[in-house]
Amino acid sequence: MNSEKQVRYSKQRERIYDYLCSSMNHPCAERIYEDLKKEMPNLSLGTVYRNLKFLQDTGKITALKSTDGIEHYDAFCSNHAHYICQECGEIFDIKEIDYSTLTKSLNLDECFSPQKIILTVVGQCPKCKKN
Repeated sequence: MNSEKQVRYSKQRERIYDYLCSSMNHPCAERIYEDLKKEMPNLSLGTVYRNLKFLQDTGKITALKSTDGIEHYDAFCSNHAHYICQECGEIFDIKEIDYSTLTKSLNLDECFSPQKIILTVVGQCPKCKKN
């Protein structure tokens, strides 16, 4: 018997993933549901959550908690950081980070071997700073 579980194709999962790949605003599950429900009337919020978990478990997306405590999702999984505005809650990608310098500045003991750095900066975005 094959020990690997066969994963069935899911049009809903594919559409959720495509939506995340085309989105730069790190939507939460409810936003994904609201936007996709228009084109997929049989979609349920539970289906969105199950597929987000599957996509996260398979490494296709990452989840991050915003300042509001709600998980937001990102299909851009390469090394990058996030900036979260503490006023409006918007999440921005920070792509230009020298991770080798950052790793060295952490002064980790030699026995540590970091595989991934998850960095979130919280502050005020330019739009909120003007107000």
